[in-house]
Amino acid sequence: MVILSGLIVFVHKISQIVTYTNIVKTLTVPAVMIRNEKIISYNQAGAELLHVEGTETLTGTSVFNVLTIHNENSTFEQGRLCGTIRHPDSELEVELNVCKINGQNSYIILLQELSETQQQLEKLQHVDQLSIIGELAAGVAHEIRNPITSLKGFLQLLEQNNSSQTSYVGIMLSEIERINAIVGELLLIAKPRGLMLKEKNLIQVLNTVVTLMTTQAIIHNIQIKMSFSDSSIREIIVNCDENKLKQVFINIIKNAIEAMKTEGEITVAIEEKKDVVTVSVQDQGEGMSEERLAQLGKTFFTTKQGGTGLGVMISSKIVEDHDGQFLIESELGKGTKISITLPYKEIKRMA
Repeated sequence: MVILSGLIVFVHKISQIVTYTNIVKTLTVPAVMIRNEKIISYNQAGAELLHVEGTETLTGTSVFNVLTIHNENSTFEQGRLCGTIRHPDSELEVELNVCKINGQNSYIILLQELSETQQQLEKLQHVDQLSIIGELAAGVAHEIRNPITSLKGFLQLLEQNNSSQTSYVGIMLSEIERINAIVGELLLIAKPRGLMLKEKNLIQVLNTVVTLMTTQAIIHNIQIKMSFSDSSIREIIVNCDENKLKQVFINIIKNAIEAMKTEGEITVAIEEKKDVVTVSVQDQGEGMSEERLAQLGKTFFTTKQGGTGLGVMISSKIVEDHDGQFLIESELGKGTKISITLPYKEIKRMA
């Protein structure tokens, strides 16, 4: 009778393990099941995160062969933990959600890349920040614009009637114009105009911008050069608001010219990838430290005298509205590279 009772308990435990194993297999997030510190099951997403390839298997091996737990005892416990997955040539920081299976020394562990969690948090914080900035911008812009208009009118009258004070008036007028420009940019953030999307040839858009900016570059003895990853490309058709994209590329190339001050080369590179095209603008300026790069795009942070710090924020927002990505890379002493990745509809090549 005792033996039968023990057998029933054993069968019940085995059936529980099989049930939980099946649950793990059906999960879409990376998941691993362990018993007595040995891996007994994992799903496809878990295999990918753990770099299990082909016929290789981790079933039956110690979980600590591939995973280190960051707590006092380096052991599993119910709740949320941090750990490191050890690959042959690298390590990956992960967050673990650990669930203990009642009555057994077994756990189901859900894994998530820590960098992915941090990126999601930062993205949410950035969205909140933009929302707050938008609300503030609308209020501040309207409050400032009306008195500026009055001041500008009276100063223009003074400029006409009192020549001895002309130089002072000129300075004040230029400062008011600068405030007015900031107000205009704040309004762009607060109440952006909806996109007017049409199919356009991205190469033609870039050619127009480069032609427009070449005159300014020549003054500083700077050359703007275009390069293609594939010389057979004739047209890259993208669904875009042409004027908005021009605004982005003009802003980027203008910043590159100002960063270089005098002499050098700006490279506008076009690279086709699967379903997307990347346009990168590389300058030969001084570059930025990691600290300054991390601040770029935050409200009113600027690396140049007289700047508002809103240009990068506006450009990034326009690219995001086009379902694209905006990336800034920079190294002190080696210049800055800004890359814009956009989905394309069609690429036409030379026959």
